[in-house]
Amino acid sequence: MSWNKALEKSEHLHSPNEGFYRSYKVRGDMYSAVLAEHRQGKLFNLYKPNIGKQSQSETLESLLSKYYKVPAEEAQQHWERQYEFSLQNCSHTMWNGNCKAVHQGKECVQGLRLRHYYMLCGSLLRVWSRMASVISDITGSSYLQIVRLKTKDKHKQVGIKIPEVCVYKVQEELKQMDMSVKRKHEEARQNAQRQSLSLVPSASLSLDYSLFQSASFSDPVILDLTYSPPPPTSQEQHGSPYETLGSILSNDFVLNEPVNVKEIIEEMLQKAKEPPPTDRQSVIQYGGEQNNFWGMG
Repeated sequence: MSWNKALEKSEHLHSPNEGFYRSYKVRGDMYSAVLAEHRQGKLFNLYKPNIGKQSQSETLESLLSKYYKVPAEEAQQHWERQYEFSLQNCSHTMWNGNCKAVHQGKECVQGLRLRHYYMLCGSLLRVWSRMASVISDITGSSYLQIVRLKTKDKHKQVGIKIPEVCVYKVQEELKQMDMSVKRKHEEARQNAQRQSLSLVPSASLSLDYSLFQSASFSDPVILDLTYSPPPPTSQEQHGSPYETLGSILSNDFVLNEPVNVKEIIEEMLQKAKEPPPTDRQSVIQYGGEQNNFWGMG
């Protein structure tokens, strides 16, 4: 709380025990200044330069044991000095001149007017276990603290508090996870593309009717009824591979390779033009009358 805000608030306090107070003891090389506001009964709310309103109320007896009331002009210099000092220094530094935790390279935020928090927001469930593992490797604790805050523009945020010593490692881990996800998506896209290219295109069975129109059937077909056809071969019993175009197209099977319809039709026309094979005819020889054929003589 700045001095101007504290002074503005003090103008609305009229109780005899309300107003500015200064500490009896010197903390480090400075006194502490507070603003007391009566709450109820013997309880008072205390406002301090570094933290604003104190979370716990103080009784009048406890207040008077540590502070004594002073006018606003006397409290101003102590208030402003503590306000500036608490921007980058904790309460231990103000009280003792140094902080043991800070001396060991650790972070101490007690009494700081401005605190820095590192939060991880977004789809946290996907990275929760991994973040817990990273933080545990550094701090020795897998406990993740949930932080809720409201920004200056009144937007609410909920996320995981990341210790400052873990920020760099967390950032590196998130980058690796992001690269892994992108790599998997790219591999899936390439696999899908390869599968689409490897599919056999469906056979296009477009009939060229000009073949039928140009075919000449001027030669008459002569059927010899005395012709005795040979017995069907094993191939004919199971059906000729090129019976008719309709039978080929009507068979219920999957084409492993595209059908060349033009070649099939040309082969059928060629067979139709071939001369019929030499027919074998049965010949009956007449040798004249046989008088003794019936055993007569």
